[in-house]
Amino acid sequence: MPHLKGFNYEFDSLAAKKIFSSDLRFDIISNLDRKNAVFDTLLLSGNDGSSTAISKNLHEFYQMNDGKDNYDMKQLILSDELLCVYLCNPYLFDMNPRLGKIRQRYNTDYNVEAVREVISDMVYGIYYPEKNIVFTRFPAERKMFSYDVRQIMDSVISRYGDDEWKACIVTNEFHGHLGEYSIVGAKMGIKAREIFGVGMDILQVVSYAGFEPPYSCLNDGIQVSTGSTLGLGLISIAPVDEIRIMADFTYKGKTIRLSLKDEYLEKVESDISEGIVKFGLMDEGYWKLIRQSALKYWLEWDRDKIFNIEESPFNN
Repeated sequence: MPHLKGFNYEFDSLAAKKIFSSDLRFDIISNLDRKNAVFDTLLLSGNDGSSTAISKNLHEFYQMNDGKDNYDMKQLILSDELLCVYLCNPYLFDMNPRLGKIRQRYNTDYNVEAVREVISDMVYGIYYPEKNIVFTRFPAERKMFSYDVRQIMDSVISRYGDDEWKACIVTNEFHGHLGEYSIVGAKMGIKAREIFGVGMDILQVVSYAGFEPPYSCLNDGIQVSTGSTLGLGLISIAPVDEIRIMADFTYKGKTIRLSLKDEYLEKVESDISEGIVKFGLMDEGYWKLIRQSALKYWLEWDRDKIFNIEESPFNN
């Protein structure tokens, strides 16, 4: 097996071999003697003006006479630090399964420059360990949001948490406008994940909201909040005669059904009808009214209270 060398292995190779012979799931991270995978002056330049714990420790170490005299900074390779970076940023490492041991993997390569940038951000105190796909940190500055969204931002996050806030933000951008049923869909998906205690991209979903707006807008919120997208094949639209603001969520053979309670459904229907009567579907005034209603639902409608929750008949 490659990479069975170095201090961590040689310190107790018998114990290491015993672990390797087990069925435990573990990943082995090695420096691989990659060029620039070292603590050098460039990587440590963030010490100046930074007050993080890692910055203070590194600064104190390199200010010590022994540290200056006995260590060549270019020889201080990144080693155990790589494991920390891997746990938070696994996509930066190329992993191979051990032959005959699929639950044991080792890295064959890694993005050295990106790893160094992660550590540099940690030194500066600007590293955010959020689990996002594209950006390192979900937008949090008030100035990045529309003015009416800013007015509810703090209250929504305080009441319903970051997961729902982020799901509704992404839903609205994906959906193309701030919509009532899309907000309901985002809240429904978050609630379903909470009930099952699962993360993204896991639940199988069947929606009864059809393919026609405004009811089908529910589907966008569900997809964003659960990760159960059409692309992943995890959501389908039931062919029903009567459209319902309802969806079935399945995990490990158990299905639950969430539906919007009648009093909330009647409120949405009333707001939409009012907008059509006053403005018509093509008037900007209609979309302004829908936006105002959606903001109100976003702020006031608690996902723990607005849904009927029952075991689906498919469990029987």
